[in-house]
Amino acid sequence: MGFRSLTMGPQLAARAAALLAVFVGALLSTAPGFPEWSQRTSTSEAAAKDDNHRAVIVHFLGGDGESTLSGRLTLPPAGPKAGDERPPVIVLSHGLGLSQDCGLDPFVEAFAGAGFASFTFDYATFGASGGSPRHVVNPAGHVADLSSAVRTVRERAGKLGVDGERIGLWGTSLGGGHALLVAAASSGGGRDDGDELVGSVRAVVAQVPHLASGLESVTETIIRDPLGTLPGLARVVAGFLRGLFQAVLSGRPWYIPLVGLPGSAAMMQNDGDEQGYLSLIPEGGGRHGWRNGATIGSIPRTLAYRPLGSISDVRVPALLVAAGDDTLCPAHRVERAAKLAPNAELVLIEGAGHFDIYSGDSLSRVLKAEIAFFQMIL
Repeated sequence: MGFRSLTMGPQLAARAAALLAVFVGALLSTAPGFPEWSQRTSTSEAAAKDDNHRAVIVHFLGGDGESTLSGRLTLPPAGPKAGDERPPVIVLSHGLGLSQDCGLDPFVEAFAGAGFASFTFDYATFGASGGSPRHVVNPAGHVADLSSAVRTVRERAGKLGVDGERIGLWGTSLGGGHALLVAAASSGGGRDDGDELVGSVRAVVAQVPHLASGLESVTETIIRDPLGTLPGLARVVAGFLRGLFQAVLSGRPWYIPLVGLPGSAAMMQNDGDEQGYLSLIPEGGGRHGWRNGATIGSIPRTLAYRPLGSISDVRVPALLVAAGDDTLCPAHRVERAAKLAPNAELVLIEGAGHFDIYSGDSLSRVLKAEIAFFQMIL
């Protein structure tokens, strides 16, 4: 019996290897995803195409200490005048996979009309900013980039014509979580790299913010709609596994869509996500050639990202905006965060979904509340 077991070992191993080869072959040929693409324009070329005549393009070092990031400062219409008080500045951080030319202009223009300067920027590997491979969603890196943007505004305030001691943070969706974390650090708690910003960051607005981990969100979605969720989840896992094999075989990154229809391999695929998200994208991908993709390494980073754990460290005045019918960043989590932050107030937009706040009546209501908040604090 012992001899028979020994002779069967190699046979079983061969069969297992054959089955594995078939599985890998099938995975590589059928699993969803796509390889990296060539960036349409360089950072300098993209910056040169900016059509906002009041905008000043600002290049600065990203949070990784290597990537050159591209920012855009927009001053109020009148601009700074000799002897006049310099305007306070609002630093904006965008959502998952989006660049600064994707739906931020209504906020920038409204803030400018209320007398505020605005500073938008692209995270490393997105838009006009440097970094490779492209479209790496790295929340910790985004937070570091936002901290670097705030630091740049403060250090160059005189040259830029703004008040570097009156800085407001503004973030939406995933960027809302980033803004809250930097606000926590700037309050003297949380991340160490915010200590030098204490006193400069005076307020924070987080609209429909990402708060709980991606894993918590996926679990909640599965419980709510298991039959509708599992097919898409299986495709995401298949794309992730293919990306792992692709990295081993070629060393090249593999991508899955950022957004898609329910049941697809996209990172965001709730009902209405695709239509709402793509409404923010300029025709043809905008100045910087936006693409609907994120590296597979973005998946575990997003699943683990949980700003909610640091909300109690946010000491500066905070305005949290929730959308009543939001399925991506549910209102109940925003309401919980508003209770945890010691100096926060909540605005609830009833009947609005996650992407409704970027247009129409919901946008008007959000802007009215946010401008009043910033005027009161800054």
